[in-house]
Amino acid sequence: MPLQTKTNDMPESRADPNALRLPSGKELVELCAALLDDDDFVAGYVLKSEKVKRAAIDEYLRGFTRTPPVMAKGAATLAPRPKAKTLEEARKLCESYLGGL
Repeated sequence: MPLQTKTNDMPESRADPNALRLPSGKELVELCAALLDDDDFVAGYVLKSEKVKRAAIDEYLRGFTRTPPVMAKGAATLAPRPKAKTLEEARKLCESYLGGL
């Protein structure tokens, strides 16, 4: 039998105003939700947790399906690369990729 049931359901506990009363499951969920709205609590406990940091980063990285291709000079493209149809277009694309090297 859970401790909560033992203490909350004992007749002597209900009669004594100084008796320990453990919160119900619903009350615990509401308390946790309220704590997450408290910036000091979040900064002092949640953000210092390596487990929470790891979970947040993993969730963030799962949002990426693949990394975009990286072009010369470290610029990333978000649009598909143009494809040359002639040798002249290929030369111009190559020059733009290499930055006139």
